[in-house]
Amino acid sequence: MKISNLKFQITNKTQKRKNLNSKQFDIFNFKTWNLFGIWDFEFGIFEKGTTLVELIVYMAMFSILLIMLLQMFTSILNAQLESQVTSEVAIDGRFILSRLSYDIRNANNIITPLVFGSVGSGNTLHITGSGTDYTYALSAGNIILTNNTTGYSGMLNSIDTTVKSLSFTKIGSSSGGRTVDVSITIQSNAREQTGYETKTFVTAVGTR
Repeated sequence: MKISNLKFQITNKTQKRKNLNSKQFDIFNFKTWNLFGIWDFEFGIFEKGTTLVELIVYMAMFSILLIMLLQMFTSILNAQLESQVTSEVAIDGRFILSRLSYDIRNANNIITPLVFGSVGSGNTLHITGSGTDYTYALSAGNIILTNNTTGYSGMLNSIDTTVKSLSFTKIGSSSGGRTVDVSITIQSNAREQTGYETKTFVTAVGTR
């Protein structure tokens, strides 16, 4: 009877250990499932792969992320392009006005335009002075400066811009000082999202 009871106790303890180990193994599997989300493995061996629904969900999430990154990259490129074309137009406008102002101030006579006070009298400026004989003219969207003494000609605006309009108006009188009103409209050759960058530069410069 005692031996039988002892065997029953040993068998009962063994069964309890198996049940305990089974519960621990289930807990281990449950924790592993929560940790890795899509894989249930036992001692490093994968038992179940990704399902079709999970694969579709992950592909959709990846596509959304890719679209967001693409939009961000496009926005950065557009901002860079806008900044570049604005800078090109501004630099060309300031340079041309600076060169015109310097040459007009050092000139003694304004030959063209000939008529005083004619608004928009022409797109050609011919000035002369001590050792100075320059002609500014608009040709094929570019401002061409010609040194009539040496015969040298050069383009003042860069290849990244186009001069849409150029106007010289002589104001004053034949007996008094001579001043030239200058109006230049410059447009970028590169197109932004909102269109081409266009800016008009205006100044008035008098001879010495």
